[in-house]
Amino acid sequence: MTYVIQLANWGIHNDGTHPKETTNGINNALIWAANEGFNTVVIPNGTYLIYGIGTNPNVICKNGIHVPSNMHLKLSGNTVLKIEPNGGFTYSVISVGNKENVKISGGKIAGDRNNHVYYLTQNMESGGIDNNGKPIADSTKIRTVGYFDQASQSDKFPVPRYYAEKSGITTTTFDAFYYDINNVYLGKQTSLAFNTGILSGYPAGTKKIKIVVNQPDPTHASIKIKNGLWMEDDFGYGIDIKYSKNVRIDNVELYDLTGDGLYVGVDGVTNGNPPSDNVVVNNCKIYNCRRQGISAVGVINSIIKKCEIYGTNGVSPQYGIDVESAKNENVTIAECYVHDNVGGGIHFYSGNHTTCFNNRVENNNLSVGYTDYCKIQNNTLISSSIVPIWLTDGGDPIDLIIQGNVVIDGNISIPNITRPSLIGNKIIRGQISFSGTRQGYSANNDIVADTASIDYGFKIFNNAVVHSVGDNIIGEFTNASVYSTGNSTSTVVFDNLSIKSHRQAIKTSGNETIFNNLFVDKEFVINTNTDEASLVGRVLFNGGVIKNLTKTWKAIGSTTNVRYTNVKIITSINVIYLWGSNAKMDVMDNIIEIPENHTSDIIRLDAASSGLLIGNKLIKKAGTTGKGIVTANSSALSKIWNNYLIGCTINNKTTDDVRNNIVF
Repeated sequence: MTYVIQLANWGIHNDGTHPKETTNGINNALIWAANEGFNTVVIPNGTYLIYGIGTNPNVICKNGIHVPSNMHLKLSGNTVLKIEPNGGFTYSVISVGNKENVKISGGKIAGDRNNHVYYLTQNMESGGIDNNGKPIADSTKIRTVGYFDQASQSDKFPVPRYYAEKSGITTTTFDAFYYDINNVYLGKQTSLAFNTGILSGYPAGTKKIKIVVNQPDPTHASIKIKNGLWMEDDFGYGIDIKYSKNVRIDNVELYDLTGDGLYVGVDGVTNGNPPSDNVVVNNCKIYNCRRQGISAVGVINSIIKKCEIYGTNGVSPQYGIDVESAKNENVTIAECYVHDNVGGGIHFYSGNHTTCFNNRVENNNLSVGYTDYCKIQNNTLISSSIVPIWLTDGGDPIDLIIQGNVVIDGNISIPNITRPSLIGNKIIRGQISFSGTRQGYSANNDIVADTASIDYGFKIFNNAVVHSVGDNIIGEFTNASVYSTGNSTSTVVFDNLSIKSHRQAIKTSGNETIFNNLFVDKEFVINTNTDEASLVGRVLFNGGVIKNLTKTWKAIGSTTNVRYTNVKIITSINVIYLWGSNAKMDVMDNIIEIPENHTSDIIRLDAASSGLLIGNKLIKKAGTTGKGIVTANSSALSKIWNNYLIGCTINNKTTDDVRNNIVF
């Protein structure tokens, strides 16, 4: 059954006046309707000023409108519930506390961020205050003209120490005089220091305060204090859902809240109460809130879908959607448009088995903290990044899956977490990076740079352990398509890696970097720089095709150990070059062909470099100069066995071990 609230019967005003009467009237109407068996209550069109101030942030239900269990609260199309402008650090326009089977739909919910009283200011006048709390003449002192009135706040004063700003006051101490809500004097404290903390030890019942300062001149003197205990006034909520089950929020517009547009979960700590369960937030628009668009803090089996959230700004963390703290499990964020929030777009700070799919995120990041078994799938991020955040005080999210996303002008950055998987993503003008990652997996990702503005396409560093399968790197990177460095204790494996680049293809100073079936596409030359590939450490190439090099494939360094096995290289220049003391190169069972007239050598070892050059087929165009294998300038011993050379020869040292080579 549906009940349309009869405003006059309940003393409700829909003209933006009488907040306490209106709030009490709506709550009384909801209680009556529930008792009479109505399951849908409609608030007619109009603007309703709501009294929503609470005096304690750690309570289930603050003031405001309280929706009973088994109730659909329906706001008409032109209904606006607006919080009365206030100085409270906490308020709620609508609360759902420890309830079941609640639905809220339609209308608008407005906060007071533009009219909120964040600070109280008092000018100073000449005079002091006597021991009875009465003003007295005293030319050596100045006092506040009026009271700092904290009647709507808790019993603690953050004044005028920790959050005070003083102007025209030269002293560092003050005297505080305390009064109750009716201006009855309660006592004083003397010689208190500015900016040293929150006042304490004042009389019970204190609601107002006056300040006396020991200086004679009040000209341009004033004190401004934070209005309330909490520095940021960030507990003002549009809809506040705590410890509740089966709650649905549909098609509601929320804006200008001093805290969160919508808060769902628990009160920071569960205190034995269960998390909120089966909460659906659907097709809502949330914007210009100070702290968060939506906070999910202790929620299970819930979904946020088809919402637009933007413009969160004012006080940290300032995310569009933040799944944070407490227990969060089986939370899904789907088909939302999240953009232009100061702190970030979507953040999974804590929880497990969370899913984020088919969302559009612009000018914001998408990040993961202490969240296990999180799936980030099929999202589009523009001028954004997927940045899983590992927090160093103990968090180690495991089994993160990032799959099928499109990232434009942004990166996917994986830190030192366990078993992350990147599968089938497309990154345009960005990069994939792994730093210290444990058991990382990357497969079938496309990394595309259409301008030379990104340093590397695929970057692996800080002892990361990564296995790449079928990744494609295409375009103009300023340094190299692939960079593997600082991985001296790890193994980095690339299987079926495809590189299409006008610039340097591979740069590595790591250990155990392995390329199985490396494909460098013929449509692109590899480098216009001096060093085509700077290879340092242990690097292995096994299989694949490399075509159309424009610079030598160089391995340079005193500790270099490079192996080429079963690689086919077709190019027009000197192909493989090794230089360095104690450097080693194994070139085995490869086919290397230079089809054009060129004077370069195919394989060359210099300095103190040694090699195993075994079972290769080297082909040069007939009539060209240049050798097939040159080791004559190396002081180290090389083994040259069983090679098949067409159109080229071997220039070796007499001390080299040369066996069973065939030269045509």
